[in-house]
Amino acid sequence: MSRELRQKRTARRARLFSGLSYSRALQYARDGLITSDRPLPDAVDTRQQAFEAAVLHALVEGFPDSRQVPQGFLGIAAVRPRPADLTLHLDPEVAPAVLAALIPTYDHDYGGLRGAPGFRLRRRGRGCWQAYSAAHPSSTAVQIVAREEVLADAYQAIADIDDGPQLGTGPGLTRAEQEELDFRERLAWVGAGNLLLSRVLRRILLINLVGRSHGLVNLYCHHYAGLVFEWCCGPDVAWVAKELRDAGLLGDARTDTPEVADIRRSGRPSYTLELSHEAYVTLRRNQALHGSYEQFGEPAPASPARNRARGH
Repeated sequence: MSRELRQKRTARRARLFSGLSYSRALQYARDGLITSDRPLPDAVDTRQQAFEAAVLHALVEGFPDSRQVPQGFLGIAAVRPRPADLTLHLDPEVAPAVLAALIPTYDHDYGGLRGAPGFRLRRRGRGCWQAYSAAHPSSTAVQIVAREEVLADAYQAIADIDDGPQLGTGPGLTRAEQEELDFRERLAWVGAGNLLLSRVLRRILLINLVGRSHGLVNLYCHHYAGLVFEWCCGPDVAWVAKELRDAGLLGDARTDTPEVADIRRSGRPSYTLELSHEAYVTLRRNQALHGSYEQFGEPAPASPARNRARGH
């Protein structure tokens, strides 16, 4: 196959996996930013990877299962990944719940921080905001596209649920946010974990395919780096695992990490895609969840850590 044909094929896959326009994806392929083994661009800055990882982790922990919609898992309807930043188009039905899960708040009853530490927003235009980390404001960016009233609705959602102060308003980090970020940075697997979670967020449309089959997906996180997706019916786990691998979730094991990156069988019907021992994604069919999903909109079972999740 000629180089031009390979680039065009890579661009078509990038459009399928992310929603990037074909012309933009083709330019990325010509510039060498995406390849057949990695058809979506990674965040090139490790600080951007860490911020994207914090966004996904906060959504996993705080976005209410009861607010999931089939067309947008975790409230994300479309993704536009670029090397320097990421754009998230929020589903209008649940956009306030998405931002409510991201805005940092100190929960006195919980005794800790909720949301993504350091998450801040600046307006970029009507219905468009730039999210950034207060720890690295000049090198982190996630563009948020949603309806104009979403931010006010998100703050109201937090006020209705939590009585703690909303931390995500000042330019600098609060003490609680700094302590949380310091703790995460000391984790031995933080580099691989941030890379994996950043890649999952950039490929969330593939997980949306699972939700569209039934409407709900149970999701939880282990130690900031291990993700588990569970659903009761719909796409086969082997097919979803292959799609994620083909979308470059593990990247090129020869250059990304000294660890062996592979897809391994972890039981039937379950697959684990492993970037390192602590950074992995497990996909699992769990028929025990079916009773809770008989009617769309009923909350999915949540892990104990998520029982106090906020939402609107």
